[in-house]
Amino acid sequence: MISKQPIKFIISRLLWHSRFCRFFKIKCRYYVLRFFPTALSASMWLDPDDRRGDEVFLAAYLKQGNIVLDIGANIGTVALASAALVGSSGRVFAFEPHPRIFKYMNANIRMNGCKNIEAFNIALGDRDGTLILSDWYSDDQNRVQLNQTSGKGQKIRVNSLDAVLAGKLKGINHIALLKIDVEGFEIFVLKGAPEILSRSECVYIESYDAHFQKYGYSTNDLLQLLSDGGFNLYKISGSKFDPIILPYISNTCENVVAFRNTGMQLKKRT
Repeated sequence: MISKQPIKFIISRLLWHSRFCRFFKIKCRYYVLRFFPTALSASMWLDPDDRRGDEVFLAAYLKQGNIVLDIGANIGTVALASAALVGSSGRVFAFEPHPRIFKYMNANIRMNGCKNIEAFNIALGDRDGTLILSDWYSDDQNRVQLNQTSGKGQKIRVNSLDAVLAGKLKGINHIALLKIDVEGFEIFVLKGAPEILSRSECVYIESYDAHFQKYGYSTNDLLQLLSDGGFNLYKISGSKFDPIILPYISNTCENVVAFRNTGMQLKKRT
């Protein structure tokens, strides 16, 4: 993107640094964003199709009335697109642990008038407690810090997904989509959500072995957990879903889709 739009890239960074960016809005296919001083906002202002791949998948998969869980929601791109696609009869639960980014996400939700999104300012893991979350300038890469005495960060509350949603999904047996993008902490989110996972029809998860290794596990450990849970694994290649055969390692950052129902039909991808 930098080589294609060098002038706009420089302007986006100047706006981000100056905080004048807040006077701008970013029109996307399903929603509008405020240009807040964040890395993802700057990327979306530079190219509103920056998250096009996510939106193509969501549009092909989601239906009116679906339940969606967005773990690692950032400024709300997936949550907002999902809210538009599932309609007023559906519900979206969005989780963003960073207090500042959460505030921006909430503002985007209000600006779009999304009454079907419930937002949570909390981190998710395999147990209750506290952790240190990094506070980097490239805020779309913030992650849980294992060494809690080094680096810039802040203490955040951590709960399991099953505990947080225990009373929220009463009587709901099917969760259409569980999306997780937490910069390497994915397996701990899943380990804290056996009940939610058992009710989920599809998991859409960021997979990158270099991120997972920082937390002492591998791509194969994560995907084996999903496979053992009854999911069929695929990677997205253009407009196709290619089956993943274990053992498997994500040597690049990619999205993995896990379907519980092998006969699931997707709408035409646009």
